[in-house]
Amino acid sequence: MGKMTVYHGSYTAVEYPEIRQSRNTKDFGPGFYCTVIREQAERRA
Repeated sequence: MGKMTVYHGSYTAVEYPEIRQSRNTKDFGPGFYCTVIREQAERRA
């Protein structure tokens, strides 16, 4: 698998995000959301 750069809407670095399977049935519930679109992450920050 190749290297992928992802962004998140925050002003601080998250060195070790926790990967968990959500059981919430709603979109955008608790979690750490990433995007491959830098501008989108900047708007959310």
